[in-house]
Amino acid sequence: MTFGLRNAGQTFQRFIDEVTRGLDFCYAYLDDFLIFSRDEKEHKSHLHQLFKRLQQYGIVINTSKCVFGAKEVKFLGYTISYEGTKPLDTKVEAIKSFPEPKTIKQLRRFLGMINFYRRFIPSAAQIQAPLNNLLTGSVKGSHPVNLRDDTLKAFEAFRGKSIKVTIDRVKPAYVLVDTPETKLQQPKIELDKNIERRTRSGRRVHFPQFYRP
Repeated sequence: MTFGLRNAGQTFQRFIDEVTRGLDFCYAYLDDFLIFSRDEKEHKSHLHQLFKRLQQYGIVINTSKCVFGAKEVKFLGYTISYEGTKPLDTKVEAIKSFPEPKTIKQLRRFLGMINFYRRFIPSAAQIQAPLNNLLTGSVKGSHPVNLRDDTLKAFEAFRGKSIKVTIDRVKPAYVLVDTPETKLQQPKIELDKNIERRTRSGRRVHFPQFYRP
């Protein structure tokens, strides 16, 4: 399919998914390939398998644009390493230094930056609610915005909020889901440095016997 058409991206992605099918060590987004390996020997083996597959489909890569054997890479707006995934430092600084929005357009731009990394921000939806309320109704981008009280507090909270990395998937963690009759309550996850790691909700709960201190 010719690039520029509406479905070009989706069609190419389906093709790339077919090319990398069965290569569990490889993640591909359009023409960007990410390979994760445990050591140098395995990395060379993974590269050999991927290159062989690309050759089968007649795909040529530009090695000058490739990075091999890196312990840390920047990929699709994230920094990825053996320690996990975290936001780009430049993007975090952009959020913290973002000026107070004066128009709806500026507010939407700020919220867009927040939404991209919201999974790293504790209680993001709760903090963001007052700012989202300013977007209700048919308001144009040039409409003025006056942040005060709860909206200003929410904006300042995001600028000073610590954006955390993802949970270490190697360490054990327990998740307790609280399901009251009216709604599904989102649990808060707490991981201590000691060996006992358990999940607790925002209020007092009764853990099963083997979870109790």
